[in-house]
Amino acid sequence: MRWDESLRNSKEEVDRINAAMERDFLPVGEKLVDFYREAQGISQMASSVAGQVSGDRIAGTMEGLGTILDRVKQLESNTRLGAETLEEILTILDGIHESGTRFHGITRILRVLCITIQIESARFGQDDTGFDTLAGDIRKLGLDIESQFSGILDHSDELGKIIRQTVSRISGTHAGRTDREKLILDNILLTLTSLRERHHISVAAAESLARRYEELSGNIAEIVTSVQFHDITRQRFEHVGKAFEDLIPAAEASQAQGGKRLLPPPAGTAGEETKDPESAGDVRLPSVGRMAAICRLQGQQLDSSRDTLVEAVENIIHNLHAAARNISDMSLEAQQVAGIGSERDSSFLSGLESMLTDVSAVLGEYLAANRRLSEATHSVAKAVSEMAAFVKSIEKIGFEINLIALNAIVKAEHIGERGAALGVLAEAVHALSLDTRSQSDQVSDLFRAVATAAEGIVRKIEEGMDGAGEAEISGDLKVHIATIGEVNGDLLELTSRMEAAGKALSRDMDETASRIVVHRQAADAIGGILAAMGALTAQLELSGSGGDGGDGTDDMEELASMYTMESERAVHHSLTDRPEQAPEDAPAAAAPQLPDAEVPEDPDGKDDEDLGDNVELF
Repeated sequence: MRWDESLRNSKEEVDRINAAMERDFLPVGEKLVDFYREAQGISQMASSVAGQVSGDRIAGTMEGLGTILDRVKQLESNTRLGAETLEEILTILDGIHESGTRFHGITRILRVLCITIQIESARFGQDDTGFDTLAGDIRKLGLDIESQFSGILDHSDELGKIIRQTVSRISGTHAGRTDREKLILDNILLTLTSLRERHHISVAAAESLARRYEELSGNIAEIVTSVQFHDITRQRFEHVGKAFEDLIPAAEASQAQGGKRLLPPPAGTAGEETKDPESAGDVRLPSVGRMAAICRLQGQQLDSSRDTLVEAVENIIHNLHAAARNISDMSLEAQQVAGIGSERDSSFLSGLESMLTDVSAVLGEYLAANRRLSEATHSVAKAVSEMAAFVKSIEKIGFEINLIALNAIVKAEHIGERGAALGVLAEAVHALSLDTRSQSDQVSDLFRAVATAAEGIVRKIEEGMDGAGEAEISGDLKVHIATIGEVNGDLLELTSRMEAAGKALSRDMDETASRIVVHRQAADAIGGILAAMGALTAQLELSGSGGDGGDGTDDMEELASMYTMESERAVHHSLTDRPEQAPEDAPAAAAPQLPDAEVPEDPDGKDDEDLGDNVELF
């Protein structure tokens, strides 16, 4: 093949490679902005999921449910304690009935004594001893005692009836509670435990999601950097193509003279450019030796550019797949935080909402039992107050009987021996008055015990309610159930959108990466160009070995000054064996900017120069 044809074919192949790379990578560059924005949106949705679970609404619900749980436990304790106290009051009321039996015995004896006094008083005939009057007074007081204590027993029976009904209802509420309802009460605590665990999980997940977003941002940044190097490599290919194009006239002229040197150079100027004898003017063409050196140099430039291209594109593919995995992982992690089920139609909050709805009904039973207990204790307090008045009346009667008995004893003494029998009877009445007083004291003690027990129940109820009524407790629970329902709806809607967006973005990234094959095609094509250049270089060196007097590399600095990238200069000087310091004002490759979004920083804190092997900015 002619030299000029080989150069022309190689130049066209380089142009074709550049066109193919531009065609395949232009859409990738355009998609990067969309990828970044969509990934940013998905990351924000994932963070929102964690924020929903660890946010103020759930925190407030946890605090509120904790308060309700304490109230429910207090209500249950008060109900149980109230029932036990009412049972104790019933026992006390039984003691009052026993006292009633003793009072009945006292009044019966008083009646007998009254009759005996009247009989003994009759023995005195017309003499007025005053004992008849005393006997009548004692009889009347005995009847008053029976009447007053009958009122006590009536109130005690009524109170006992109220208490037994209340205890029966309370016991029925507890006995009728099913195993499921008991479990639901326990599930209030389980609900709180679940919320607290999810709260801790979401806090940790927020940190994990932030790290994943940093990784994702790093993937995007690496892709941006690799696209830059792809663009730089395309510029190097353009330079190689231009070098081939510049050699074509010299190759045509040289082969026109049979592959010989165009004109012999003056002495001591081997390797310099010569004039084209067929051209007009002062156009200088490279010698055959220098053409060989340029071809060899451009082959090295192509070989180096091929390695950079393959590495950069492989890095793009790797980071696209890695970014797709990070998107999928973020979506999955957010779903795990929300406790989304396989059906995607419920979260962990769905079960909690259902449980708390059932708990609301059970709580109503507790509140109703507590209300009945409160009503019963107020009835007890009222009854005790009324019964206390009867006891005071009995105490007063006992005191009057005592006075009558003492008066009778004094009168019997005045009568003398004839009144000895009446004195004995008066002593008996005095003893009964003391017994009456003792029984009254016992009944008073029983009433005080009932009153103390009733006050204790009322106080416990007031402390357990903590100033909040039944409506407030039920209302608070309904508010928390509604809050959980709202958060649950938000989580399901958010995770659904995030899953759809994440799948679409991950699929797009993976498909974009899978379609990128141009670097392999370019590498194969460059291999063919290198083979052609190797053959051409060998021919040129063989043809120029007879008179050039050099290898053509001793006057290449003019070509080096045309480079715009340090990598090109490095390859050039490695071939010419003349390393030089890169000029300080070497132009830098401008980094493409993502509109309306900052390029994420390197998560490892490395600067732009530390980007891996064969990666550099200029």
